[in-house]
Amino acid sequence: MAKIVQVIESFAYGSAKSVKQLCTQLKREHDVTVFYGMRDGTETELRDLDPEIRWIALPGRGSLRHLQNLVYLARHVDADTDFIHGHSTFGGMYVKLVGALFGRATVFYSPRGYSFLREDYSHLKRKVFWWVERLTSRRCETITCGPSEQRLASQLRSRNRNINNGVKIPAEVDVESVGDEILSVGRVSIQKGFDIFKQIAASLPECRFVWMGSAEPADKHLLDDLPNNVTMVDYQPHDVTMERIRRARFVLLPSRWEGLSRVLLESIGFGRAIVTSHCEANVDCLAGPVQGATSRDAFEFDNGYACSHLEDYVAAITQLCSDPQLLRAKQAASLLHARRNFDMELIRRQWKDLYQLPSQSLSPALAPRLTT
Repeated sequence: MAKIVQVIESFAYGSAKSVKQLCTQLKREHDVTVFYGMRDGTETELRDLDPEIRWIALPGRGSLRHLQNLVYLARHVDADTDFIHGHSTFGGMYVKLVGALFGRATVFYSPRGYSFLREDYSHLKRKVFWWVERLTSRRCETITCGPSEQRLASQLRSRNRNINNGVKIPAEVDVESVGDEILSVGRVSIQKGFDIFKQIAASLPECRFVWMGSAEPADKHLLDDLPNNVTMVDYQPHDVTMERIRRARFVLLPSRWEGLSRVLLESIGFGRAIVTSHCEANVDCLAGPVQGATSRDAFEFDNGYACSHLEDYVAAITQLCSDPQLLRAKQAASLLHARRNFDMELIRRQWKDLYQLPSQSLSPALAPRLTT
């Protein structure tokens, strides 16, 4: 049994769900402790914490929170820890710095969407994040969550391996059913493309759109001037959200940047077609492409569409809403893509290999290329 510490400074939304899922897999064979930071959205994630795992809130608040968290970790991480694994930018920075205090601990870092990809940051700030990642890349092994993120890790010259984000795929999935609503799930934010979503809905007044998610105070203005065909729904418990995805006509995610979207993975795991942006990580969730194009410039894929402009979204949605046979074909392709590449039963074995102690035989944990 290994002693494993997970550190996540931003314990909310997709990153929090991925860490909880990972810890659930590890607790059967290992001693697991999670240090987590508080932010908007954390309260929702605290509702269903596994009592078999130790959950410790980081104390950092305000402008000195990162220094406070580093000092706290240095004092409270056990010296005999075998693995310390940081998630997202600051969680990764914490373990790269604190990990040096624990000579025997293996240090892992999962970016879950590099901060230098954030388009809401200035060019200078993004450049600083890039150089910080580059200069600290040798302090750990980077564990990426999808092929596009692994390509970025390689450009940073980090030691890396890829373990795709995974989802539990139901034994029986109905790929013949056609729902009514076009569903989007995520924070109301520029990152998730909520402004683009409003433009899409306004261009298709005959379609019914639902956005499930809330806005942080700085993004409340994005809720102004909502088209009449948009219904807003607050975040729901996970099982309710999954049922909503299962019943959707298809899932729309016009995000500007991502790690590897859990919403898209859960959608294809339920056999739903997806309409998304040309963000590279989102394209990882698409199978194909059709008509011999490359993934980088393709519009139509076997299980959905990758869009670069408003006109692309309108064309994709119009096709899926007007052709039930095409929609059912893409639903079947989504389920196949999910089972081949993102099934939690496959991913679990790769995580198990990652946390092998040196005395145990280690099998290769590198994830295979995406199978299309």
